Amino acid sequence: NVGFSVEELGHDSDWCVGARAAHMQALQGSDVELASGGDSGGKYKWNQTDDEVEVRIEGGPTGKGASKRVKVGYRDGSMLECSVDNEPLLTIPQLFAKVRSFLRSCL
Repeated sequence: NVGFSVEELGHDSDWCVGARAAHMQALQGSDVELASGGDSGGKYKWNQTDDEVEVRIEGGPTGKGASKRVKVGYRDGSMLECSVDNEPLLTIPQLFAKVRSFLRSCL
């Protein structure tokens, strides 16, 4: 066991600042996946990190107006629903953590 002086216990001590900087550097560029899944037929894949939920639809609509054919809903932020041409494709009843309704481009 190594003892610490009172000064070394401060959040602004040299070792603490260095440890925090090393931790932040290690986190840059890494997005830890919390949960993921897909269907057995390969129509879609999804994953959730701390920052986002991403759904990839294989063979989804393309071209002009395609984004209007894809609907994504979060209800209260605890689930995810996705449909194409009003046909349900994906329902995840419970996400790892609640999400805010912020949609990036669906395509």
